[in-house]
Amino acid sequence: MNEDAPLAAIRLARQFTRAIVGRRQRSRVAIVAPASSGSLGDDALFDVLCAELREGGCDRIVRVAESHRDLAGYESADDTLLLHRGNLARAIWSLRELAKCDHLIVVGADVMDGAYGRSATRRFSALSIATRLGLDTSLVSFSFSDRATSESIAQLKNVSEATRIVVRDPVSCRLVREHLPGRDIIQGADLAFLLAPDQDAQVVSDVRDWISGFHDSDPSITIAVNFNQLACPDSQIELCLESYRKALVTLSKTFAATYVFLPHDYRPEHNELGLLEDLKQRLPTDVQQRTLVLSKRLSVQQLKGICRLVDMAIVGRMHMAIGCVSQSIPVMCMDYQGKVEGLAEHCGISSIRVSSEQLTDSDVFAGLATKFCANRHEFRNQLKQSQAKLQELARINIPILNPTSMGSY
Repeated sequence: MNEDAPLAAIRLARQFTRAIVGRRQRSRVAIVAPASSGSLGDDALFDVLCAELREGGCDRIVRVAESHRDLAGYESADDTLLLHRGNLARAIWSLRELAKCDHLIVVGADVMDGAYGRSATRRFSALSIATRLGLDTSLVSFSFSDRATSESIAQLKNVSEATRIVVRDPVSCRLVREHLPGRDIIQGADLAFLLAPDQDAQVVSDVRDWISGFHDSDPSITIAVNFNQLACPDSQIELCLESYRKALVTLSKTFAATYVFLPHDYRPEHNELGLLEDLKQRLPTDVQQRTLVLSKRLSVQQLKGICRLVDMAIVGRMHMAIGCVSQSIPVMCMDYQGKVEGLAEHCGISSIRVSSEQLTDSDVFAGLATKFCANRHEFRNQLKQSQAKLQELARINIPILNPTSMGSY
């Protein structure tokens, strides 16, 4: 379908209505979410953005979905709009609905460099359509790696000069500026730094009581643990599980550690809960008795509330690491797709990042975990000093809303 004619007609109608009716007092914002719902990291980005927009004067939030499989989840939005393609009548209808919004925000997260196939293309396309309709547009809270596809680089270069671009870490920001010399590329921080933890939920209270039971009887420490198979190079899951096992046994002996195992992604293809249950079964009986696996599905706010209870964390998900860092909880995070290097630079603690080579060598990984745990108090103090800066950088993602009256056409 040739979209140019419908886009031009709808844009003209939009401009005419704006000129006749004038401005409305509150904004209507469309958001393209990072991915289909199920990852707590993506949920955090969307929930935070919705909350901040409403506080800034947004009256209605419309989630833009690119396919039927993306329709579920993200309840923070007021409406969901499926961008139809192929069928002319449905496509025109969805374009008219999008044109009623004032602003389109694409939350890029980790997909804009082409790491997840066509996801980047669909989001660049949404930006292009919204710009041609006359909406204000923003591409925010995203990373960009040196392994970006040539197609994604070309699409990035074609983003309108009018689109506000906010990159979520210094490493990615340098790369984007190389691809877009002369453009005003803003360095921010991940939106998830702004997420408020839920400390009152029953599940958080239960974990708190479980931890207290050990702390009351011996001077133990508690470590949150997450395992992500995407961080395992060439699918070397067995080697990585063995590295985790050895590190956890060592920390249990050296620091009387107890463990809270936390899934972060509930999508079946990632099987994080199953991998954590497998890891627990590999531990000696006495360590298993000091390990709690959270099998109940948590909200992202509850997960962050639980992270607040621990002394440190060993995780495979960047957004779980952010949930810890944003509360001054020291965390080791397995690097994958270049995500964690930028977070470590943000915090000024290189030890946050664990490379794939370190992860697959069980002796090296156990040594790193032991050293990190011994220095956890120093790392906590460093993180406390960076909180204000990280919060300020995260707020840069939120656009200043410019409400207009689109009327009905």
